[in-house]
Amino acid sequence: MIVGRGAHFILDPEWTLRIRAFAPLELRFARMAEAKKITEAEATDIVGRKDRERQTFCRKQFNKDIHDPAHYDLLVNTGTLPIEMCAEAAYLAFRARFGMG
Repeated sequence: MIVGRGAHFILDPEWTLRIRAFAPLELRFARMAEAKKITEAEATDIVGRKDRERQTFCRKQFNKDIHDPAHYDLLVNTGTLPIEMCAEAAYLAFRARFGMG
């Protein structure tokens, strides 16, 4: 498994399942603050900076927009679905995509 850093732009989509997990910004800030034991203001700065870095990296290296859903096979919203359900959806998508279901 390769995670992030534009892997979905490098690997052959014929043998790759490209998944993007996302959540609303406010929830991401709160989750970061709780996980790192920092203030929400600090978490907001970190999340904003990381998002900009990822977007800039993919734009610069691949000339692609990481937010374009056409670059993914499956999008999962961890803000509205439990993480276990997102994992199950990824598992089922993998099985269906590669003829194991």
